[in-house]
Amino acid sequence: MKVTLVEAARLLGKSPRQIRYMLKQGELKGEKVEGRWVFDDATLPRSPAQERARQQKAAELTAAVNEGLESVVRRPRGRGYSVGDLVAFRTGAAASREAARRFGDEHRAAAAMRASVVALGQGCHRFHHREKNEAYARAREEAAAAVALLHIDGGGAARTLADEIEANYLSALVGLLRRQERKERR
Repeated sequence: MKVTLVEAARLLGKSPRQIRYMLKQGELKGEKVEGRWVFDDATLPRSPAQERARQQKAAELTAAVNEGLESVVRRPRGRGYSVGDLVAFRTGAAASREAARRFGDEHRAAAAMRASVVALGQGCHRFHHREKNEAYARAREEAAAAVALLHIDGGGAARTLADEIEANYLSALVGLLRRQERKERR
């Protein structure tokens, strides 16, 4: 990301004049765009503390984006929260249906995915944080069991579905658990 001279000064805890001096001394690399200095944010010379703060901000941004992906997509006016609004629920339900279609309702992986999605739905409607967390953790454990069972069964279709569950559904469940942890800390 490109930043201006003033932004670079703020990020480095220096004055704009100090930044110009660093440029002149060759301690800092930048380029002029339309008569103004701009810098690549990633190449700014930060202290270890500044770098940790930058990484923490990046992690917070990533968490916010992940939270947005798993949270309510659109809520029509006058309608309350629905479990069907969660990306995690929709992803898990689709994977559960796919497991049942490919391997039958009685297959252990299909049953584990069904139990996972049901636990997620129950967790969404729990009021207390502890109960919500327990339901989400149960959903995660059932999904992890489904992935393991699919890998044990082997075969291309089973492994492909296991990979999809891990990449999409389990990631969304972890995001829900993290969001709950942040809420508990407040």
